[in-house]
Order: sequence, then structure tokens, then C-alpha cells
Amino acid sequence: VGSFEEMEADFLIRLYRHKLGIPCTIAVTNRTVIRELCTGDIDEVIKISRQKHILEFVEDGRMPENEQREKLLAYIENIYRFYDYGIWGIFDKINNTLLGAVSLDLLAHGEDAEYEIGFFIREEMQGQGYGMEVINAVISYAKKRIGIVGLTAVTKRENIGAIKLLTKCGFKRREQD
Repeated sequence: VGSFEEMEADFLIRLYRHKLGIPCTIAVTNRTVIRELCTGDIDEVIKISRQKHILEFVEDGRMPENEQREKLLAYIENIYRFYDYGIWGIFDKINNTLLGAVSLDLLAHGEDAEYEIGFFIREEMQGQGYGMEVINAVISYAKKRIGIVGLTAVTKRENIGAIKLLTKCGFKRREQD
């Protein structure tokens, strides 16, 4: 940045919020708010990530709780202020309950940068359309905010629910060895 005038207002607002430890909103859907996590969210993220249906496919829930807590704390303190992508909480718009998490991660740097989307929803909220609502919002965010043309999503063949959801959201199935 050559001068203060070249800085975008959104950048300055995000910088200010991060300095004060206030999570930034990524997107708002009909029923959810997708926002950065804060330290007060960590216990609930850990609790959800340890639900049986998530443990099968998401590794973080398998690490010791204190290790997962430290990892999330470090993430919150070090990633959000530098990047427009990351792990975000999915919150019910009405009662602010944490429904799950969605992530947008950079896989490969450079001219052909590649990004991956990931997600999990607490068991009792699955099958209600939250996943599709959130994934579509993050796809829109990725296109508009970062200029991402294509996204990758990786899951196991056994994760039939995620495969169906990703297909509904426009992802094409590509088999890996």
C-alpha cells in the first residue's frame, strides 16, 4: 500500500475488529450467520467435532481436547487477521447457537491457486438444508471476495451424505486413488 487513501474501508474495519478481538462476519444466509470463531466458541466447536458422525470423517475431533483447544486458539489469534479464508462458525441467525463449522482453505499458492471447502454440521441439525445454504454462501463469498474460480471438496467415499450435498451444490465427483 502506497498511501492510506489506497486502503479499502472493509480492510480497515476488519483490522480494527481483529485488534479488539471481535469476530468478523463472512456471510449471512436466510437462517445463519457465518463468522470467524472467537475464544468463547472453542468449547462448543470441540463438543460438536466429537460427535460420532463427524469423528468418522474429520480428524480434529480425534486429537486430545487440550491439543485441539490450543490449535483453535492459535488459529483464531494468528490466521484471521492475515487472510480472507479460514475456519468459520455457522451460527443460527435467531438464537446464535453454533450449528457447525465451514472452512475455506488455500491448498496451493501461486498463479493457479487452489482452494478447498470443508464443513460439518451438528447431528441434530442435519437434513434441514443448512449445509446447502452455507456451502452456497461460502462459494459466493469465495468468488466475490477472493476471486476464486473453482473449489475442491474432499471427502471419503463412505460419506454419502456429504457427497450428495456437494453434488447438489454443483460439485463434480472425481475419484482419487
